[in-house]
Amino acid sequence: MSEKLEIKLESSRQFNERVILVRVTYKQELIYIFKSIPGSRWSNSKKTWYIPEKDFDLDYFKKKVINWAYINSSKIRPGTLESAKLNIQILPDGYFELLQQKRYSESTIKTYTSYFRQFQDYFSAFDLKKISKDQINSYILELINERNISPSQQNQRINSIKFYYEKVLGRTKELFHVERPRKDRKLPTILSKEEVYRLLNQTKNLKHRSILTTIYSAGLRRSELIQLKLEDIDSQRKLIKIRSAKGNKDRYTLLSNTLIELLRKYYKEYRPVEWLFEG
Repeated sequence: MSEKLEIKLESSRQFNERVILVRVTYKQELIYIFKSIPGSRWSNSKKTWYIPEKDFDLDYFKKKVINWAYINSSKIRPGTLESAKLNIQILPDGYFELLQQKRYSESTIKTYTSYFRQFQDYFSAFDLKKISKDQINSYILELINERNISPSQQNQRINSIKFYYEKVLGRTKELFHVERPRKDRKLPTILSKEEVYRLLNQTKNLKHRSILTTIYSAGLRRSELIQLKLEDIDSQRKLIKIRSAKGNKDRYTLLSNTLIELLRKYYKEYRPVEWLFEG
């Protein structure tokens, strides 16, 4: 492994809230880790990650980054670390790491870790390894009745729990079963060409119009759009390369002449360096 980076922690305020800024040189592995920490957010104004003081726990933070960086906490407000309380559940050993090893998407990792921590909190008085499927089903039923969670969220919560028992602990699927909701089969709402034209025509900001036009013209998901790099735009062959799309597969989509001209105008004004749409 390469030499460890230095993470500088710094007391600050964000939207009238006391926060801990996390300053470090860019490294993709650390980005995944920061996104998995409860309460962590990216500040566009400060160009760094931050965590509310009320959610910050130094020991937990150290455990997450120990393999990648060492911590400099000299700029933290005196008394902050002593008064901070651990109000989050630490994930079981191997849970987060296995999600990374299996190349789950960033959004899936964040969803699984968040839902599983809530599961841990609910069963904090129990040994997780000894919880029965009936207890888990009762937990899901309570979420349905009390919080009115959607079928999609129900499935995600079940998957986050199953990942622990089946992947982390290695138990067989036959020994672990949780009831799943029936899938909704609803037709999507589709905009007409005239509605799309009005939407794009009313978007005066060049960057915003370029984003919307790229999504519509190339048929992209939001997650696919934000992963686009300059090198993925092939104006000669009129193709856009989509990296790690659904199913973690690369694919190509068409690049129209109209979009080529719009992206050229956008590039001349914004001059992105690596990512097509930065920020």
